[in-house]
Amino acid sequence: TKEIGSLMSKKEFSQCIELRGSSFSKNLKLFKQLRASKPPDDVDGKKFCFGVMNTGAPAAGMNACVGAFTRLALYYGHTVKGIHDGFDGLREGKIDSLDWMSVNEWSGDVGTHLGTNREMPAESSFALLADQLSRHGIEALLV
Repeated sequence: TKEIGSLMSKKEFSQCIELRGSSFSKNLKLFKQLRASKPPDDVDGKKFCFGVMNTGAPAAGMNACVGAFTRLALYYGHTVKGIHDGFDGLREGKIDSLDWMSVNEWSGDVGTHLGTNREMPAESSFALLADQLSRHGIEALLV
């Protein structure tokens, strides 16, 4: 740790990365790809429309997770829709399309841009929730 601090102050970043290990290097490479890449124009295969939402209490990493998921899905030609305020938002149809730039600054932000709540749906509302998913063309859901 002291050695990394010393190397950081000398701006010898490549040595710092090497000392952190291979998993750090792989995560950094993925971060750079998701941060700077633009989605390709020609992606093969079936395309899905994903919904993404947060539930429970706000937690560190929610924005980063949603942003990374969104960009990865878009990179492969899928569509992503953000559901605001958890299951309550799904029930009320608070759903917006997410694009590459709409999640651009999310990874460093605290809280959750989509909002969240701790309310879990009652079984009696399952049909309404399914109807909202269908109405918005959502084929898969990341919670």
